Amino acid sequence: MLQRNKLGYTPAEAAAEINRLKTLFLLLPDSPNISNRWEKLVSKYQGKGVNVHDSRLVASIDRTPFNRYSHL
Repeated sequence: MLQRNKLGYTPAEAAAEINRLKTLFLLLPDSPNISNRWEKLVSKYQGKGVNVHDSRLVASIDRTPFNRYSHL
């Protein structure tokens, strides 16, 4: 039975698979740096399953309007 994170990869295994797939396919980022931010978030916080999708949303947010709330 598949786990919630579908393939059951550890975060390290998923990162290795992503790097392998990058050698096979051309990555077309939808805007500058989102892919890089996404990978860093998933790696730093050991994202799995649906949390990886959530990390993608966070990576795509323009943080500039939120700088005024950085003290919170």
